[in-house]
Amino acid sequence: MNKTKIEPRVAVGYKLGNVRVAGDYTYHGKFSGQAAGEQTSARVQGLGASVIYDIDTGSQVQPYVGARVAANHFKVNHSDSSNFRETSETKLGYGALAGAKYKLDHNWYANGAVEYNRLGTYDDTKINNYGAKVGVGYEF
Repeated sequence: MNKTKIEPRVAVGYKLGNVRVAGDYTYHGKFSGQAAGEQTSARVQGLGASVIYDIDTGSQVQPYVGARVAANHFKVNHSDSSNFRETSETKLGYGALAGAKYKLDHNWYANGAVEYNRLGTYDDTKINNYGAKVGVGYEF
């Protein structure tokens, strides 16, 4: 199920020096496909925690690297001509990220990153998620 999608995420965190910690909710999306006469659809969402290290460059551009762990919830429906089965499981996921933020003013910044996440393994299939992220942030 290869799909390009917008993946909304909301995060709240705390910054101590060059280290940030954050908790987040991510909606990874709904996916569907068909194989061997069976229709499968899945919805995946997760709660995660990240630790991010900001690299001080002394400029408005600040690169960073980080790691993430998450509890990802899979709700999967399988159906064929005579059966329907729904399963729901929570899997441990992990990931890595690297990016940069650009200070717009004292509190606001624009953000761009690349991120890889292993969402978990479902029915002997490793579910990987990777892509580019863009966003805005506010620091108090």
